[in-house]
Amino acid sequence: MRVGILGAGPLGVAVAGPLRRGEVAGCTAAGVVTSASSERDRDEFADRCEVVVEAAGVGAVADRVAPLLRRGRDVVLCSSAALADPVVAARLARRAPGRVLVPSGAIGGLDVCRAATRGDPCAQVRLTTTKRSDAVGGGTGEIFRGSAREAALAFPRTANVAATLALATVGFDAVEVVVCADPAAFRTRHEIEVESRLGHYRTTVENTVAPGSGGRTSAVTAWSVIVLLETLAAGAPPPQPGCTVAVVPGLSAP
Repeated sequence: MRVGILGAGPLGVAVAGPLRRGEVAGCTAAGVVTSASSERDRDEFADRCEVVVEAAGVGAVADRVAPLLRRGRDVVLCSSAALADPVVAARLARRAPGRVLVPSGAIGGLDVCRAATRGDPCAQVRLTTTKRSDAVGGGTGEIFRGSAREAALAFPRTANVAATLALATVGFDAVEVVVCADPAAFRTRHEIEVESRLGHYRTTVENTVAPGSGGRTSAVTAWSVIVLLETLAAGAPPPQPGCTVAVVPGLSAP
């Protein structure tokens, strides 16, 4: 499977390395494009790829992902926070042969979260994220409380976990997000709580940060993408939303 990468930041580089070294089963590297690439380079890139990993940030999603979907390319969307913007979500929702695939990224337990919320329309979902202060604009202690949509719009470079959880469970406006800043944090901590008539669920992860990301990206995110690519290359259908990957075919505006 020919895999291209959109973006050459820390996440794009982390995925590109194993691809180029032949360490991603069933996959070959089909190149990288960035904001500096010419229109011709982008067209040739799209022709070479079967799947594109978007690692360019939320600002690139609307203009760069939609054309790839229209050309029938599946896109692994790492910048899921972009979907909190109804305009962006609507643009990607336009009928196209390509699929939007959202990897689980820096969190786990999405399968049980999805099951618990699917079985109880009134379930409550909360995400508490603690990052080092400079990754969230400074401060100490709780610096934000609001919906996943508000979190994604306020922290577009650091709220992909909130967006992914929202897509897998009760939506952008129903998931409560708390963001805490800790000047002494050397890992990123995500705590997910789901209160459902089916039970109470709590999942906590503490992730090493990716080098060069300024504390904004967890190192495990790249490997979440790689696992997804290997699943696709093996010919197995991706799991449904809330499992290892959130699959969003025919995405509708949230």
